[in-house]
Amino acid sequence: MTRIMLGGDVMTNVEQLKAWKDEVYLVIASKTEEFHLYGYEAVTPEEVWECVLAKLERRKDEYMLHQLVAEIFRLTVNEYMNWVTIKAVTSTDLELLEEENNMLFGID
Repeated sequence: MTRIMLGGDVMTNVEQLKAWKDEVYLVIASKTEEFHLYGYEAVTPEEVWECVLAKLERRKDEYMLHQLVAEIFRLTVNEYMNWVTIKAVTSTDLELLEEENNMLFGID
């Protein structure tokens, strides 16, 4: 799926979503704070963004800015934790896994 931007540049939907990251940062930060209130203190805005982006990349639909914002607000702790689990299982970098476990369990 492609989207033609002004000036004739062709941009894929994923590239467009990534370009909107700065514009939706406050929404990402709000979702991160919500997860912190639920007790998931290790969640970062970058991880929330990666999770939402991965979810939208699988759908392969065209998204507008307001739809991206709605998807961020719609993200649940369950969806996020499933994404983290799958990411950890499919990762082959053992140092990365050790760092993530230390962060999740508060080990320094």
